[in-house]
Amino acid sequence: MTSDVLSRNAAPILLALTASLLFVYTLPHVIALRNLLLLVAFVLAAKPAWDLLRGRGVSSGLAMVLAIYAALLLWMLVVVVVFSDNPVASIMEWKGQWLTATMALWTGMGVAAILGRMEFLRSRSVCALTVVIPVTLLVLLHDAVVLGDMLKQGSLVMQHAGITDHKANISFAIALLEPILVADMLSRLVHRRGLLPFPLWVGPLILALAVLALITAGARNGLITILFTFLLGGAAMLPQLKAVYSLRRLVLSIVLGLTLITAYAVVAVKTDPRWGSFAQTVPIAWNIERDTRWLNGDGSDLPLAPSGNPVEASAYYRIAWAHAGARMLLDHPLGTEINRGTFNRLLLEKYGHTGASHTHNGWLDMGLNVGFPGLILWAGFLFLLARLGWRMHRKHADSLGFALFLLVMTFAFRALLDTTFREHPLAQFMLVAGLIAGTLTRVQTGASARV
Repeated sequence: MTSDVLSRNAAPILLALTASLLFVYTLPHVIALRNLLLLVAFVLAAKPAWDLLRGRGVSSGLAMVLAIYAALLLWMLVVVVVFSDNPVASIMEWKGQWLTATMALWTGMGVAAILGRMEFLRSRSVCALTVVIPVTLLVLLHDAVVLGDMLKQGSLVMQHAGITDHKANISFAIALLEPILVADMLSRLVHRRGLLPFPLWVGPLILALAVLALITAGARNGLITILFTFLLGGAAMLPQLKAVYSLRRLVLSIVLGLTLITAYAVVAVKTDPRWGSFAQTVPIAWNIERDTRWLNGDGSDLPLAPSGNPVEASAYYRIAWAHAGARMLLDHPLGTEINRGTFNRLLLEKYGHTGASHTHNGWLDMGLNVGFPGLILWAGFLFLLARLGWRMHRKHADSLGFALFLLVMTFAFRALLDTTFREHPLAQFMLVAGLIAGTLTRVQTGASARV
């Protein structure tokens, strides 16, 4: 009885802390506030998370996920002791990056443990709303700031960071939102039941505002990621859609979708000059031995494309850095250290100078730290987490499980385009993944039948 009373009292506090964390993670100059909120939330959620793992009826899938993750953390410590030239710096980085991410994962599970004592469907909705509300607020504030600047200047404003200090930050937050919205919309189409307690039109409206934020921020990779989420969600749900809708209607929907994608591609090429020289930039960027100006990273003295214009800077650097990073990973297959600046250090050792800090590819940057063994463990962690969501979706028609599947796949995909396995993108993903996975693992037989 005492435990239930404490849980009921802690529930609104933990939900508020979680939502606050998801909001402030995107803001600049708030590291101390992030750490304080996470610490308080972790202290409150630690025991409920432990009780969740020890309780009856909890899926064994989560235990396997955590076992693989624990093995990854241990392998990192092996890298620190055996391969790192500066073990003290590596262990401090491990503590700052991965211990923080672990606290976020554990906190999410603790919040889920308390939510699990609610009525089944309500716990699903509250879990989803805990993510949707703060991220939607971020999107609204971003769009409001951009609109205000447009009115002041009397012209279209692009490449706008909004209320953040980097245009990519809003896209990292939106990547937490879009899987839930896509899962909600597809669930309404297939099961006539949404994940979110909103009218049908609210989800598409939020998504449209999110796309507007990505466009005005110039977050090209964010737009690619949201497109990937839609395509993956539609493809994964296609068998259920075929069972509900006629072939003619599905074909028309696919044609409409492809038309919209084509229209977006045309608009993107016309409005974002970076796409214009992309095709000519790729082969020049890939040949990292012929021209080493990719080492500079400052946008100056760029090679010329066949058109006579400079190559597109963003694509040039990202492709060249990824190629160089892949070669370095083959040179250090067991890892080197735990450090966000490993790519920079290795470039300095080989070339003597560089302006590059990381490869802009999360898989390569992490691989340079932990090698192929660490990458295999990390990929296994993500795979099992996605499988947990997928199984809940398939067995119980659980839209929250489908949202977890999309969340993990989107996160893994986005890391091919940006270094997201670090800092606040990693921590906020782990918080949401722990929250959703923990909520899913409390499925009881009777509750499952009501889904």
